[in-house]
Amino acid sequence: MAFVLDKENIKELILSGNIDDYPEGIIVPIDKPYRWTSADVIRKVKWCACRHFHKKNLKVGHAGTLDPLATGVLLVCIGKATKMAEELQKHEKEYIAGITFGATTPSYDLEKDIDQTYPTDGVSEAALKAALPGFLGEQEQVAPLFSAKSVDGVRAYELARKAWKRMHAQKAEPVGFDHSAVETLSRQLINIIDIDL
Repeated sequence: MAFVLDKENIKELILSGNIDDYPEGIIVPIDKPYRWTSADVIRKVKWCACRHFHKKNLKVGHAGTLDPLATGVLLVCIGKATKMAEELQKHEKEYIAGITFGATTPSYDLEKDIDQTYPTDGVSEAALKAALPGFLGEQEQVAPLFSAKSVDGVRAYELARKAWKRMHAQKAEPVGFDHSAVETLSRQLINIIDIDL
């Protein structure tokens, strides 16, 4: 089993300057900052790990990409733990998304400015709770143009940012929400809490 860094055992890692003390590798949960790409995090962790372990090069990867505008836990794998990245991605995840009603953007997030507004008179906590069951279970979804989804080996958001005019037709893929909860903050803003099993 790889060494999973947490606040209880961080001293052990700091005191050990030898990567060979961790034959199965190291897994570091990182709270990815806003606007950082997952690759930015990997570069920084790799630089720090190479300095700490006095190595010119170390294998460093992550278990799942987070969009630059998303914050949250990014599992960074160091050394032989990089072989576990694919398996780690299969585990349960929880997503919390703030949704503003009555406005849209071309990117479906805050990367682009609001391009259209709509009335929110019909939005209520009761209506939202009634609508949520329709989103539970597996459904087909086409990823937005501004997403971390790979299109011919390139992130869709990179293509969209460069105003690539001819996006390849993307196929709908199964996505699913197994449990959701609504936290109403105001008529226009709620948090959807999803546990993806």
